[in-house]
Amino acid sequence: MTYLIRTLRNKPHVIAHLVHEVEGRVGVLCSQKARPAAGDRSLGGEWRLADALPQGVRLCQHCQKKQGKLDNPLPARVERELAQLALWDAHAAALQREKMLALYGQKRAANSGAKTKKRRKLL
Repeated sequence: MTYLIRTLRNKPHVIAHLVHEVEGRVGVLCSQKARPAAGDRSLGGEWRLADALPQGVRLCQHCQKKQGKLDNPLPARVERELAQLALWDAHAAALQREKMLALYGQKRAANSGAKTKKRRKLL
């Protein structure tokens, strides 16, 4: 994983962000725009990429939440229902999980497409 960390006088800030790429710019996952991006400078310091988190640095809560949704898009309610189904029939639970992953993947793709259309209208 790659992280974006703000440094001031070669000392890292205590909060780091996960990285994503938007239109060729590398920025933080918790921002829909690529801001801040790697190499940006401000009075607070310079933003740099890192492959590992330095000691004492933690991940932004928003980035944690978004990464969790990217890793497993199923809501907790669906996970509980699948766990109950697995008690009765593990094969049926596996098939249902695949269906739910496809369904929620389509919903996420539809929502991201709608957000892109809204942004284009605003521009």
